[in-house]
Amino acid sequence: MILPISYYINLFPLSMTAGTTYGGVWDGWYGPSGRGDTAGQKYDMYEVTSSLAGRAVSRVGTPLTPAIIQTLRNEAEVICDSLSVYAHVEGSECKPLIAPCLFNIRNDPCEQHNLADM
Repeated sequence: MILPISYYINLFPLSMTAGTTYGGVWDGWYGPSGRGDTAGQKYDMYEVTSSLAGRAVSRVGTPLTPAIIQTLRNEAEVICDSLSVYAHVEGSECKPLIAPCLFNIRNDPCEQHNLADM
């Protein structure tokens, strides 16, 4: 039986997903993040510091410097590949068209290891 609808529920640290989206067009992994300079666009730290959010952060006494911005970006980035620390989390393959999938996004933020059958 194929589930004709899709849903996603997030109750940190757990998330659950099932079904299909746009007839399967958006099911699965979406590819590289586009981060870095490969897309021909550089990350403009001046845009960050001059944005409404950047100015608000500076007004509360924490001026954003390029070093702070880069540190925050590095700490927030999750890398989903076979070398990632998340690649070896216990679990089974997710088949959301057949049954709902359950993930622990604290331990598996890439949602690669289904816990529903465990």
